[in-house]
Amino acid sequence: MIVIALDADAVSKIRLAPSPIVEVLSWLHLTARGGRHPIFGDPGPAARFALRDRDVALLARALQRSGYLPDLLTPKPTGQNWRSSWQQQVDEVSQAPAEAAEMQVFTHRGGNPLPGDVGAAVLAGTFARRAAQALRRFHDVALAGQWEPIQAALQADLAHRGQVMLVHGLGRLLHGLHPSVRWTGRRLEITGRFTCTAQLGGAELVLVPSALSERRVAIQVDDPCHAYLRYPVSALQGADHAARGAGRHELLGRSRAAILGDLDVPRSTTELSRRHGLALSTISYHLNVLLHAGLLHRRRDGALVRYGRTDSGEALAGSTGPARDR
Repeated sequence: MIVIALDADAVSKIRLAPSPIVEVLSWLHLTARGGRHPIFGDPGPAARFALRDRDVALLARALQRSGYLPDLLTPKPTGQNWRSSWQQQVDEVSQAPAEAAEMQVFTHRGGNPLPGDVGAAVLAGTFARRAAQALRRFHDVALAGQWEPIQAALQADLAHRGQVMLVHGLGRLLHGLHPSVRWTGRRLEITGRFTCTAQLGGAELVLVPSALSERRVAIQVDDPCHAYLRYPVSALQGADHAARGAGRHELLGRSRAAILGDLDVPRSTTELSRRHGLALSTISYHLNVLLHAGLLHRRRDGALVRYGRTDSGEALAGSTGPARDR
């Protein structure tokens, strides 16, 4: 069990914020170990192609299978703006002191041998710069242009957590983050395979929702200046079983995200074709993908068949809002 003691000052500084760098690292880690996301499936050929890059391959080898991430790779997000937070985080990684990289990468290996090129980069003082380059390249090849549904799920979760805190208070928010997290009123207790005790006296703790990481909680407290608790977003929990068989590239993409966001009221294929400027056959294809993922239902209304969102579809649509009429 991990036990985190928080004094009144630390409790007053707790905030919620999405972390772009956590999402990118999670997808890289999943790709490097040949895994599948429980909702978005296989990372895809673009992500695997990115591993051919020298710096991306170096960073992938530096990530442990145990899930440990050196603190220098996961600076705290500054706020809600995705683009500026991403740029700020990558800049912080590139500027991390060489001694920090040496201490964190060498010390926290859990008994696993350090790959030779990773050790050489650390000793040469180039690891942080190359890690930042790797993050940018992997993002550009594997994830750029695919963020809209992920950001929608994160924003939906943040809106939900904010409402919980507004109505029931911070204690209910902390206690309800994940089944493995318990708030006693003075400390956070996280059940799991690791054991440690830490005190965050006056330090800021950021609660980070994540859509692409493993479906468990992770805590970073080695450096109180970068303390955060990552938890899986609730907006994806309900879609787990239904979307398990659907590949990531079938669920992500502007057209399907726009169609899903536009179904705040049930609509027919003809109506969706008009509103989105797409052929009927294209609309039908997108609707079938969303339907088989468990995100839509269909009902006959006279001569028409209308499609609407299921509860899982509502969760994924999140804060996208109604589409603008075309």
